Amino acid sequence: MDKYLQQSQSTIIQFKKETELDETLFIYVKEGKETHKIYLKDILYIESLREYLVIHLIEKSIQVIYRISEFEEKLPLNYFIRIHKSYIVSVKKITSFSSNFIKIDTTELPIGRTYSDGVKKALDVGF
Repeated sequence: MDKYLQQSQSTIIQFKKETELDETLFIYVKEGKETHKIYLKDILYIESLREYLVIHLIEKSIQVIYRISEFEEKLPLNYFIRIHKSYIVSVKKITSFSSNFIKIDTTELPIGRTYSDGVKKALDVGF
Protein backbone atom coordinates (compact mmCIF):
# COMPACT_ATOMS: atom_id res chain seq x y z
CA MET A 1 0.00 0.00 0.00
CA ASP A 2 2.82 2.40 0.91
CA LYS A 3 4.51 1.71 -2.44
CA TYR A 4 1.23 2.42 -4.25
CA LEU A 5 0.87 5.75 -2.41
CA GLN A 6 4.43 6.74 -3.33
CA GLN A 7 3.81 5.91 -6.97
CA SER A 8 0.57 7.95 -6.98
CA GLN A 9 2.32 10.95 -5.46
CA SER A 10 5.09 10.68 -8.05
CA THR A 11 2.50 10.65 -10.84
CA ILE A 12 0.76 13.73 -9.40
CA ILE A 13 4.06 15.61 -9.13
CA GLN A 14 4.94 14.72 -12.74
CA PHE A 15 1.49 15.88 -13.92
CA LYS A 16 1.94 19.20 -12.06
CA LYS A 17 5.34 19.73 -13.72
CA GLU A 18 3.89 19.09 -17.17
CA THR A 19 0.97 21.44 -16.48
CA GLU A 20 3.29 24.18 -15.22
CA LEU A 21 5.44 23.81 -18.32
CA ASP A 22 2.33 24.16 -20.45
CA GLU A 23 1.61 27.55 -18.84
CA THR A 24 4.99 28.94 -19.95
CA LEU A 25 5.15 27.76 -23.58
CA PHE A 26 4.88 30.58 -26.11
CA ILE A 27 5.72 31.60 -29.66
CA TYR A 28 6.35 34.95 -31.32
CA VAL A 29 4.32 35.91 -34.39
CA LYS A 30 4.48 39.00 -36.54
CA GLU A 31 1.31 40.93 -37.37
CA GLY A 32 2.17 43.78 -39.71
CA LYS A 33 5.04 45.67 -38.10
CA GLU A 34 4.26 44.37 -34.62
CA THR A 35 5.55 41.15 -33.04
CA HIS A 36 3.25 39.44 -30.53
CA LYS A 37 4.15 36.95 -27.82
CA ILE A 38 1.42 34.30 -27.80
CA TYR A 39 1.11 31.76 -25.02
CA LEU A 40 0.11 28.39 -26.45
CA LYS A 41 -2.46 27.94 -23.68
CA ASP A 42 -4.36 30.97 -25.08
CA ILE A 43 -4.77 29.58 -28.61
CA LEU A 44 -8.24 28.18 -29.35
CA TYR A 45 -7.69 27.36 -33.01
CA ILE A 46 -5.87 28.53 -36.12
CA GLU A 47 -7.71 29.21 -39.35
CA SER A 48 -6.14 29.46 -42.81
CA LEU A 49 -7.61 32.07 -45.13
CA ARG A 50 -5.61 31.75 -48.35
CA GLU A 51 -2.42 33.78 -47.91
CA TYR A 52 -2.75 34.45 -44.19
CA LEU A 53 -3.76 32.81 -40.91
CA VAL A 54 -6.11 33.97 -38.21
CA ILE A 55 -4.96 32.83 -34.77
CA HIS A 56 -8.06 32.74 -32.59
CA LEU A 57 -7.10 33.38 -28.98
CA ILE A 58 -9.20 33.47 -25.81
CA GLU A 59 -9.27 37.30 -25.78
CA LYS A 60 -8.77 38.29 -29.44
CA SER A 61 -7.72 37.18 -32.92
CA ILE A 62 -4.48 37.98 -34.72
CA GLN A 63 -3.87 37.90 -38.50
CA VAL A 64 -0.44 36.76 -39.64
CA ILE A 65 1.14 35.98 -42.98
CA TYR A 66 2.09 32.30 -42.77
CA ARG A 67 1.26 29.07 -44.52
CA ILE A 68 -0.66 26.76 -42.23
CA SER A 69 1.88 23.97 -42.82
CA GLU A 70 4.76 26.24 -41.71
CA PHE A 71 2.87 27.31 -38.61
CA GLU A 72 1.92 23.72 -37.79
CA GLU A 73 5.63 22.84 -37.57
CA LYS A 74 6.10 25.44 -34.79
CA LEU A 75 3.43 23.86 -32.59
CA PRO A 76 3.94 20.93 -30.19
CA LEU A 77 2.11 17.84 -31.49
CA ASN A 78 0.74 16.82 -28.11
CA TYR A 79 -1.17 20.13 -27.74
CA PHE A 80 -2.45 20.79 -31.28
CA ILE A 81 -3.96 18.70 -34.08
CA ARG A 82 -4.66 19.44 -37.72
CA ILE A 83 -8.31 18.62 -38.39
CA HIS A 84 -8.75 20.12 -41.86
CA LYS A 85 -6.67 21.73 -44.60
CA SER A 86 -7.73 25.07 -43.10
CA TYR A 87 -7.79 24.35 -39.34
CA ILE A 88 -5.50 23.44 -36.46
CA VAL A 89 -7.10 23.18 -33.01
CA SER A 90 -5.88 23.12 -29.44
CA VAL A 91 -6.67 19.68 -28.04
CA LYS A 92 -7.30 21.15 -24.58
CA LYS A 93 -9.92 23.58 -25.92
CA ILE A 94 -12.14 20.96 -27.63
CA THR A 95 -15.53 20.94 -25.89
CA SER A 96 -17.22 18.26 -28.04
CA PHE A 97 -16.80 16.39 -31.32
CA SER A 98 -18.37 13.95 -33.74
CA SER A 99 -17.12 12.22 -36.87
CA ASN A 100 -17.69 15.40 -38.93
CA PHE A 101 -16.83 18.32 -36.68
CA ILE A 102 -15.04 19.56 -33.60
CA LYS A 103 -16.59 22.15 -31.34
CA ILE A 104 -14.62 24.76 -29.41
CA ASP A 105 -17.12 26.57 -27.20
CA THR A 106 -19.84 27.55 -29.70
CA THR A 107 -17.65 27.40 -32.82
CA GLU A 108 -18.06 24.31 -35.02
CA LEU A 109 -15.08 23.39 -37.18
CA PRO A 110 -15.21 20.70 -39.88
CA ILE A 111 -13.03 17.61 -39.81
CA GLY A 112 -11.60 16.97 -43.27
CA ARG A 113 -11.71 13.43 -44.67
CA THR A 114 -7.94 13.45 -45.10
CA TYR A 115 -7.43 14.24 -41.41
CA SER A 116 -10.20 12.07 -39.93
CA ASP A 117 -7.98 9.08 -39.03
CA GLY A 118 -5.38 11.32 -37.41
CA VAL A 119 -8.06 13.08 -35.37
CA LYS A 120 -9.49 9.73 -34.20
CA LYS A 121 -6.02 8.61 -33.13
CA ALA A 122 -5.19 11.88 -31.38
CA LEU A 123 -8.48 11.88 -29.47
CA ASP A 124 -8.23 8.11 -28.92
CA VAL A 125 -11.77 7.37 -30.13
CA GLY A 126 -13.53 5.50 -32.88
CA PHE A 127 -16.31 7.49 -34.53
